[in-house]
Amino acid sequence: MDYALAMVRRVSKSTKSAQTRRRGKENQGTRRKSSRPSSSSSDGLLGRLRHRTFYSLAEVNAAIGGLLTHLNEERPHRLGATRRQLLKEIDRPALKALPTEPYEFSEWRTCRVGIDYHVDAGFHYYSVPYRFLRAEVDVRLTVGTVEIQASDLTRA
Repeated sequence: MDYALAMVRRVSKSTKSAQTRRRGKENQGTRRKSSRPSSSSSDGLLGRLRHRTFYSLAEVNAAIGGLLTHLNEERPHRLGATRRQLLKEIDRPALKALPTEPYEFSEWRTCRVGIDYHVDAGFHYYSVPYRFLRAEVDVRLTVGTVEIQASDLTRA
């Protein structure tokens, strides 16, 4: 019991700055490594170019090209092969051909046909057949086309 009272007195008498100093000494050896990269030559591409001065974009591209060639040809310990070898063995066989048509961005909206047989899509009005009066339709807007499709196929 006396030991607990002595501890309470010691804590209450100590100042905040003393506690802060003690905490600093306790945590000295347990600090984590900084998440920022160091300025050594093993930082990657940007770290290796950090202390160089370039006067044109062509110089920067040439320097990066040389470093990329070196990066792709070095053999990391954890992989056991160069990045170029891994590309040839693993990734190239899995690659598929590019699509023949380029990707076309489209926006889909759900609209209701008005009493005048028109759909308001993209700040323009488009007419639809009379049998879709007050029906919900799906509108697909692209750069060059507007497609209106009936959501409920029983009316078609």
